[in-house]
Amino acid sequence: MIDINKYPSIIDEVYKDNDKAKDVLLRHSFPIAKKSLLINENKQLKLDEEFLFEGSMLHDIGIIKVNAPSIYCYGDKPYTMHGVVGAELLKGTKYEKYMGVCRNHCGVGLRKDEVISLNIGNEEMIPTNLYEKLIAYADNFYSKSYLDEEMPVEKIIENLRRFGEDKVETFLKWQKEFE
Repeated sequence: MIDINKYPSIIDEVYKDNDKAKDVLLRHSFPIAKKSLLINENKQLKLDEEFLFEGSMLHDIGIIKVNAPSIYCYGDKPYTMHGVVGAELLKGTKYEKYMGVCRNHCGVGLRKDEVISLNIGNEEMIPTNLYEKLIAYADNFYSKSYLDEEMPVEKIIENLRRFGEDKVETFLKWQKEFE
């Protein structure tokens, strides 16, 4: 059984000088972890609970290095880089297995042309396995701007539609799979 009151120790290391940003990260990530674990249980997906929990808690670890003052992050990278930065933070650590979760969780994923236009790499950043898909799906329900509130599906669709109907289609496909 997962103890959801404990979280990966690397968070304390990375956020040691910024308690406010750490609070935002934790308040955003705990509901995602809970939602992922609940879906895993309800749909009998039989996914590893520890991986789901830790991956959910670490998916946004890179926000500490981006320039997002509204969430107490004062780094020098654009927000669009938080997934890539998170993967870099985990590289070479015992949490390295979560690099794909960090890199591929944004929205429903980013096509190669989107990654290039955002200047964050040159390869697609799309969830590649069920763990990454489930965590990305759950992430869509929670904003770092409105902590403690689950976003309704209609609002998620409205947000995704700005990036293309293909994003909405992917989300709706995941919704059928996970709900």
